[in-house]
Amino acid sequence: RIVIFDMALACFVTGALLFAEEGGRGWRWGFPLAWVATALAVLTKGPVGFLLPVLGIVSLSLGQGRALRAYLKPVHLGLFLTLVLPWLLAMESRNPGFLRYALQVETLERLTRPTFERSGPRYYYLPVLFLALFPWSLASLRSAPRWARSLRTLGQPSPERGMLLAAGSMVLFFTLSTSKLPGYVLPALPLLALLVGSESMTAEDRSESWGW
Repeated sequence: RIVIFDMALACFVTGALLFAEEGGRGWRWGFPLAWVATALAVLTKGPVGFLLPVLGIVSLSLGQGRALRAYLKPVHLGLFLTLVLPWLLAMESRNPGFLRYALQVETLERLTRPTFERSGPRYYYLPVLFLALFPWSLASLRSAPRWARSLRTLGQPSPERGMLLAAGSMVLFFTLSTSKLPGYVLPALPLLALLVGSESMTAEDRSESWGW
């Protein structure tokens, strides 16, 4: 009964990550669709809809040792702007001051000032993530010692390393933000769920990618 956009944002961010992963594996439509999903994320919830997919895709690519040149092609950026700019210009034309409000109040002040009285401690999202992934988070505690011993493998490019960096970068972004709500970290949950699922599988069952 409450109109919020976090679930739709999480859907489009996850779609952008998935399409970018497929693009990194050679699918020609992967990166264009990743930018389409990013545009839809922006139309859903403003600038954060741009920051989260780009931050996640860059982290995912770096974690797997992939170049970003194909993802950042000018034609892809042009596609993104073609989808977003007409709506932004129309909104600003009909509601003068809309862009200033969206960028300054809803983005910069939300991140840097307690304007919305939604602040919290640095560890705010630790219990949120534990409860959001429950009961698998509880089961994962049993694997913590084994994971700690295998941390050295994260120095090598791998899908797991990419997902961990992508999820970690999103959680860190909102941890550093002054405004905090549990729903903000929804886009990180699919990646964390995949990591938990990957750890529950045997090495023989794991694929080389989390894409299709």
